[in-house]
Formats: sequence, structure tokens, C-alpha cells
Amino acid sequence: MTSHHYAIINVDDFGLHPAVNRAVDQLYKSGNISSTSLLANGDFLIDALSLNSSVSIGAHLNILRGCPISPSHHIPSLIGTNGQFFGRYNQLLARYYLGRIDVNHVEIEWRAQIETLLSHGVKIAHIDSEKHIHCWPKLFQVADRLAKDYQIPRLRRTWEPPIQFFPLKNQLRAQLLNFWNRSNSDAKTSTARMTWGVFDQSQRLNAANLHRFLNNHRPSPLEIICHPGLPHDLDPDLSHTYGRMNVRKQWSVEFNTLHSGSIVQALLENGYKVIPS
Repeated sequence: MTSHHYAIINVDDFGLHPAVNRAVDQLYKSGNISSTSLLANGDFLIDALSLNSSVSIGAHLNILRGCPISPSHHIPSLIGTNGQFFGRYNQLLARYYLGRIDVNHVEIEWRAQIETLLSHGVKIAHIDSEKHIHCWPKLFQVADRLAKDYQIPRLRRTWEPPIQFFPLKNQLRAQLLNFWNRSNSDAKTSTARMTWGVFDQSQRLNAANLHRFLNNHRPSPLEIICHPGLPHDLDPDLSHTYGRMNVRKQWSVEFNTLHSGSIVQALLENGYKVIPS
């Protein structure tokens, strides 16, 4: 079959932890991913950059977890009394809807994160964010402006069909994300992508479900968003500044699925060519 559809397999959270960095390195070398998204405020940013890989890298903008790049007094609406981001998605979303998030503070911090990556020599291929927070309508305008300012060619616009085999809570979250996507439809620099893998994580991120997805939808480009890791026994714990993240099991499951080549094979069988972001 001649391929005329395109897919991106992107690992989020590069720079978060050695397990994630290790997974990105091995999966890219084995041809099972095509890009990754790097946390400028990740504790293991330098470790990620030391891998010297040619993988395509995006900016994984973050105002949810960890410590900011900007001085605290420049972005007071984004941080708690401990000087860290709030760490809980629902709390941040409530503050956003109550008008307690200053959009100017978001732009200051995200601009600092982009400039941090650029200062390390990263050629930023795309923009996305932790928990797709950049898709919130007012914040999408900020991300779109930054993409233009820094000539970053792609900006993730997540469209996740709430199809039947998703758990109910994931269908509801997908519908909310899709509502925001419609609100963001006027952005000029963004590339609309239908995504798979946002709500099908861990064991549900598998070739059988991908085939089912592609039986219902034939997007191009399709972005598969995944969160693999390859932990070692001597790895440190995740920093407490990232809040409650129970990810080690998910890391291993998704790494094994991707490393098996079954996701790439499913894409090929459905007429997709895997491309960089």
C-alpha cells in the first residue's frame, strides 16, 4: 500500500526523569518514535540534552508542576506560597475560570521556557504543553503568539474523538478538549492534528486499539502522544515539586508496547508514514 497519511509518535515529558530520557533515547534509536517534547523546567533537562540525539524536539510548556524558570515576583498568579506551580490540574483550571490566572504571567513564563531551550541550542520543532493546558482558549492565544515570535512551525491542536472504547471520564475530558479546540480554530500558525493516546494510556495504548481508532478515523497528520519510561533500580524518585505522579507502571507498559514495534507496524498496515514533528 502506498502511504499517503502521516503520523507523528511523540513522547511527552523529556527532561522530567532519567527513565523518560532513557526511553526517548532507546525508542528513537530503534525507530519506534519520531519526536519528543522537552520540559525546560525539568530536573533532568541537562541529562536529556547530553544524549546528543537527532530526535525532533518540541517545547513542553509547563505551568502546572515543578518550579518556574521566571522569578516568582514576575508571575505571582501562577505559583503558591512555596514558590512552585500549584501541581494540581483541577486547582489550576478553577483559578483560570475564576480569572485568577494572569495571562501576562503565563506569557512571561512560557517565553522564559522557550528561551531556556534555545539557549541550550535546541531547535524547537513544535509547541505543546503539560496536560494540554496551552489548549485553554486564552492560553492558546499566548502559545500561538509565541510560535509566531520564535518561528516555531507547529503548535499542537488536540482533537481527540470520544469514541466508544474510551472510559466514560476520558470521553468527557476529550469532549472538553475538543470544545476548546473549536474555540481555537482561528489560529493561523497552528497545525490541526487529530491525536490518539491522550486518553488511551498505559495498557490501553496498544496496537489493537489503534487499529480500532483508525477504522473510525483517518486523520493526517495523526499524532500519537505517549509517556514511556525505562526505569532503573538506582534512579531517583520524582521530585516532590511535581506533586503526585504515579507513573512508573505506565512508563514501563508504554515503553514495552512501543519498543515491540507494534504501534509503528499498526500505522504501516493502515497506510501511514511516521514523520518527525
